[in-house]
This record gives sequence, C-alpha cells and structure tokens, in this order.
Amino acid sequence: MEQTTDYINCIIRQGDDLIYLEDGVPTHAGIVELEGEYFFAGEGGVLVTNKSHVVHSTMANGLVAHGTYKFDEMGRLVPESYRAPTQRRHREESDKNEQMRKIKTAAVIIAVAALAVTAFIIFAKMS
Repeated sequence: MEQTTDYINCIIRQGDDLIYLEDGVPTHAGIVELEGEYFFAGEGGVLVTNKSHVVHSTMANGLVAHGTYKFDEMGRLVPESYRAPTQRRHREESDKNEQMRKIKTAAVIIAVAALAVTAFIIFAKMS
C-alpha cells in the first residue's frame, strides 16, 4: 500500500485558534479563498476572527481590494464591511514634513542672525 503525502488546503481548530494549512503546513498566507469564502491567515496561519483587519495589497493576493474588512467568528471576510484606506497617514507625513521644513528654515535664520551679530561685533572691535 502506497502512502500519500498529498494535503489539501484547509482550516483546522487548534485550541481557541483557527489555523489555515497549506499543503498540511500552517501558513501566513494573507487572504485565501476556500469554498467560495475569503479568510485572512496571519502569523502561523492563525485566522483573523471577530474583528476588523487592514488587508494591505501585498497580502490581498489579488482576491480583494486593499482596505479594512471585518472577519466573523469563523474567520470569514464580511464583504459589505469593506472600508477603503484613508489618506490620514499621508496627511500626517505631509504635516511632519512641513513642520520639519519650518524648523530647518528657522534654524537657518537663527544661524544667519548669529553670524551677522558676530560680524558686527568683530567689525565694532576693529573700528
């Protein structure tokens, strides 16, 4: 009798966690599709359950759009929960860059003023 090592991709329960197995191995795969449902397999293959989770384009695997999704108690993605990514982080980065530009400009003005004062003092001593 020949022993087979072919595995199917599946989800198993291990303690309180649901684990995604790819070829029998717990796999951090991002979005996966099983039997027409989408799941998010994170570190160690542990499925995201009972919460919202940001799915980045690198982990969407071409199956869903980048954004935030809710996942139910069985780890299934709730399609109508989709929220597009916000530009908040981009705005925060822009604000930080603007603040740094203002600080650098102020530092240059202070340095030029200090040089002018120093030059004035040297000129006054020479006169």
